[in-house]
Amino acid sequence: EVGIGEQIVSDRDRADLTPDQMMSGFFGAWRSSGMRDMMAYVRESDMDFAGYDVQRTGESFATLLSAAGYNDDLESRFRKLQADLRARGTDAEPLREPAMILANEYRQLAEVALHLHPYISRVAINRAAFLEYMLQWKIDGDWNRRWAARDSMMAANVAWLAEERYAGRKLIVVGHNFHVARDNENEAVMGEYLEPDYGDGMYVLGFFSGAGSYANNAGETEMMEAPDSTRLDLKHVIARAVNSGGDETPVGVGAATGANAPAASVAQPVFFLDMQTVHATTRGAEWLFGDIIVNDTFIDLSSTNQLKLGNHFDGIALLPAVTPATH
Repeated sequence: EVGIGEQIVSDRDRADLTPDQMMSGFFGAWRSSGMRDMMAYVRESDMDFAGYDVQRTGESFATLLSAAGYNDDLESRFRKLQADLRARGTDAEPLREPAMILANEYRQLAEVALHLHPYISRVAINRAAFLEYMLQWKIDGDWNRRWAARDSMMAANVAWLAEERYAGRKLIVVGHNFHVARDNENEAVMGEYLEPDYGDGMYVLGFFSGAGSYANNAGETEMMEAPDSTRLDLKHVIARAVNSGGDETPVGVGAATGANAPAASVAQPVFFLDMQTVHATTRGAEWLFGDIIVNDTFIDLSSTNQLKLGNHFDGIALLPAVTPATH
């Protein structure tokens, strides 16, 4: 979930950057010690990495535009409009004309840069799409439409990376469970958009925890809710796996071992279930394909707290407990 325009420079210069510098285009919540370790691994392994979010998350794209001889004034105008479109209580009408003019200029840039600078072209398409869907949201206030537009563009960016930038290579897409899921009953999400063309080649892994605390979007620590006492809660499954050491768990759940074991610095087991090995009629697997309570994670804009895990993911990683990421 990093802006597609904000990781180009970090990827290009990764051999000369520290892991912290490689995260300069990340959303604040993603600039964590865990992602720092991941960036160190990316650099040491000489792996390519890219952003795929339609949202602008940093400053570096303007430098690319200027270096390539394009008008970098576009980005300063975009930055102001982005803030105005997101601001609550501002009127849409004064923003309509400047937003549409700038969106058209970005689309013209996309055409001009397509063959010589395809990455710049792709980012320009994203800038135009963002302005258009945010202006629409400013007019109608439809949050579902806004989120669907974002996830649609995220999916299109992943497809572009798969087909154009990294054709023939394996992609590891890191994002929130909400975005990567194959299905969502109430929202249109990235994984669902990718499913028709890439479903057979996708393995979607969801992450869940049974206890602990986390940081909300404001960076404030919140304690996870206690397991539901009236219905089956995923926390019950995780607790059962923890208490039995993985020996007495629902179908297929076991502690990761060997090549799948967590890093030595992880002081707790990670329980993993490959749901491609079970189906709705498998004995003991009913809980995977019926509604199960899953609190403490964003599922949809309606504050739903139930999932049919087997419809959303190919595998799930279950952590006994979590704490807020360190930064």
